[in-house]
Parts: sequence; C-alpha cells; structure tokens
Amino acid sequence: DTLLIEVTECASTYAIPQEGVVWVISGAGKLVGTAQETGDLPVIDGCELLAPSVGSHMALATEFHTRQESLLSLLSALDEAEAVEQVDAIHLDNPATLVMDYAGRFSVVMPYGADYGKLLRFVDEAMARLESNETGIIDLTIEGEAHIRQK
Repeated sequence: DTLLIEVTECASTYAIPQEGVVWVISGAGKLVGTAQETGDLPVIDGCELLAPSVGSHMALATEFHTRQESLLSLLSALDEAEAVEQVDAIHLDNPATLVMDYAGRFSVVMPYGADYGKLLRFVDEAMARLESNETGIIDLTIEGEAHIRQK
C-alpha cells in the first residue's frame, strides 16, 4: 500500500510582472514563486513590489498602503466567491479606483477600501441582466449601484 499526499500551498495565484521577472503571489499576498511569463495567471499591474523574495508577503511603498490593503481584500473576496477564474487582470494605477478585467468582457471599476464581497455580488447581478455577448464597463463607485456602460 502507498499513501500519496499532494500539498497545494495555494489554490489561486496571480502574476505581478516587474523588471523582467514575473512574481507569482497567492490570494493571501504571499510571494510563492517566479516565472518567465504570466501564462494564464491574472495579472496585477500598476504597483511595484518592494524587495520581493519568494516566501515573503507582498509589500508596496507606504504611499500605496490603501491600494495594497484593498487588493488583498479583493483577492480574499474573489477566493470566497470562487470567482478567481473569471479575473483577467487587476489594475492599481489609478489613485482613486482599482479596475478589474473580468470574465473576458467587462472592466469593473471599484473604489479602494470597499466591501468587495458585496461588490462582487453586484457584478454577478449585473451580468445576469445582460446578454452573454454584451461587453462594457461595470462602474461600482456609486454606493449600492452597478452602472453599466457599453464599450
């Protein structure tokens, strides 16, 4: 008899390209490895990791503290909603909002510091009202409402 144990450190991973290296991070923000290319991983851009090393947790410059906390909250909410596979990219370059490319058809605009679990439910509700071929921008910056604009 043989017992085979498979250990998976993290179920969901994301890619942060920086200076020719692709840092692979877990949904909890831990740097779990590096890669040459992003492959099929959702890309996080608009940020720069400080002194990245495998095994450490991601750290951004002090002035990006709100963005880092919001990103980690969003990644956690995506894990809880089992929606990670819908994420194409997360953009942190705007100081007022983060933008998530979602389901291959939408850019979802969200404020920093939001209840991302609640906002992801708004995204699901908005998508349920749309045809499967519709694309656009889902703006969640106004509390309690999803505003949809066609691209």
